[in-house]
Formats: sequence, C-alpha cells, structure tokens
Amino acid sequence: MELVTLDRVDDFAQRDARLRLRPTAVVGHDGSATASAVLAHAAGQVGPGGYLIVVHALPAGVPAAAAEIGRAYRSVARAVLRSIEAAVPDGVSYEVRVVAGPASRALLDTAARCGADEIVLGASAGLAARGAIGRVADGVLRHSEVPVTIVPQSA
Repeated sequence: MELVTLDRVDDFAQRDARLRLRPTAVVGHDGSATASAVLAHAAGQVGPGGYLIVVHALPAGVPAAAAEIGRAYRSVARAVLRSIEAAVPDGVSYEVRVVAGPASRALLDTAARCGADEIVLGASAGLAARGAIGRVADGVLRHSEVPVTIVPQSA
C-alpha cells in the first residue's frame, strides 16, 4: 500500500503503462460503514490482478500538508487506512490517495490522470432511502468520462 500525501509531487506518467495493462478503478472512500461494501464491489469489478486507487478527500478546513493535519484527524485517517486494508482482497493491488478539496473533483481528476476504467462510490446514507444519490455522486455522474458505479447502502 502506498499513501500519497499532498506535499509530494504527484506524477502518474511512470505508472500509466502499468495501469493500462490491467483493470483499474478509482474508488471513493469516506470512512463510512458502507465504504467496505464499496471497496469489495470495486475489487470484484477489477478482479484478481486489478488495481484500485482509493481516494479519501479531506474535510473542508483540514490543512492539506500532512505535517499540519491535527491529531484528531490523524486517528481518523489511521482508522480509514485500516478499514481499507481489511476490505481489499488478496490479489488486488491498491494505493490510497488523501486529497484536499471537493470529493467529486478529486475522484474525477484522479480517474482522468490515471486512465481509470471506472469510478466506484457509495450512495449517500441519508439520501439513498429517498432515491437520491448525494452531492458527490451527482457531481461525478454529471462530469465523468468513464463509467460510474454507485453501490447502494444495502450492499
């Protein structure tokens, strides 16, 4: 697993050739209980030998530089990383990207830069019961150039 922080220069150019040779999905991970189901679905989509790029967007107001992230958020970030490790099956490679800014933009930018085959995210917990998908999913659906899979709460 690789944790890419914002104070590190991000360059997908070296990875592009490797990623294009195997199924790749960008996965939104918000730390919720449903996130494990979203990861499991994405892992099933790319299959053994596939590659997941798990994107976790920092909440508004959290400093972007890793050195500046407060102690409280560090513990949340550790819990998110542990839940990702537990949810991704053997045989599926992945990396975790912690980004600042709107989640929909982070997912779209990551998918475009790495040549992802799809974006996978969960439906918003409070809205799914009413048939709505949430602000992030809506933004991704409206602007994505690759297929988008939205995993329902019941998964």
